[in-house]
Amino acid sequence: MEIRLNKGHWSTWIESQAPFISADGLKDLSKSLEKEFRETHSRPPNLQIVPPEQISSESLLAYQDQVVGYDLPCLLSVDRPRRGTVMLCAQDPLRSPKSEIGLTVGTFFGLNSSIFRSNRRSHGVMWRVIVKLLSDDYDVWVTDAMKLHSPTVKLTPELYGACRDVLDREIRAVAPVKIVAVGNVAASHFQRFGVTGAEDVIRVVHPSHYVKSSFWIAGAANQYEASAEGRCQAKVDWYVRRILGPSPALN
Repeated sequence: MEIRLNKGHWSTWIESQAPFISADGLKDLSKSLEKEFRETHSRPPNLQIVPPEQISSESLLAYQDQVVGYDLPCLLSVDRPRRGTVMLCAQDPLRSPKSEIGLTVGTFFGLNSSIFRSNRRSHGVMWRVIVKLLSDDYDVWVTDAMKLHSPTVKLTPELYGACRDVLDREIRAVAPVKIVAVGNVAASHFQRFGVTGAEDVIRVVHPSHYVKSSFWIAGAANQYEASAEGRCQAKVDWYVRRILGPSPALN
């Protein structure tokens, strides 16, 4: 299965982000991230930095001397008929106070990094969920519920409102068949924002949240090995059940 990144409808749907970043800026970011997506890494790639001339929000430009995070929404697809698009929403583009100054750009659970995609922690779990959804003929749009995050300064009411409006524009553009909020923080953003489809959001626990191992296998149709790989797959299957519903046991 050849997975495509930001092909097809992406060029239209990403216009929802225009209040923050120019069209050329969004295309440049996607091109760089796709290149990283195709590479094999020995260390995670650095975050992209948006040049001031590609920032379309005057309010956001005022934060150029601060650490501000933004994750580029991405479309994962396969060349085949699709049953619709599932939207997976993380909570926000979390950044460390030690991150580079300016508007830095990453991706949903670091999916542009081969290192993150291949691990058995949160990043790898969510990547496997994406692959499973693709194999079940759904395209996957990945994004954040809160569009901007700064560990050093509070967002102005204007920028906070812009985050809400951009998320709503995004949902209307993508028209997902399912919206999934990954973690309580992401779910609370939907509730507070009251955006399109907020009442139908599927809430799932964040993969890094500590729960007993029995939580992930409750209602499972399959048995799992008592190993790191078995625990990882149990988490993946739990998410798929929550998103798509239970599936029969494998023979």
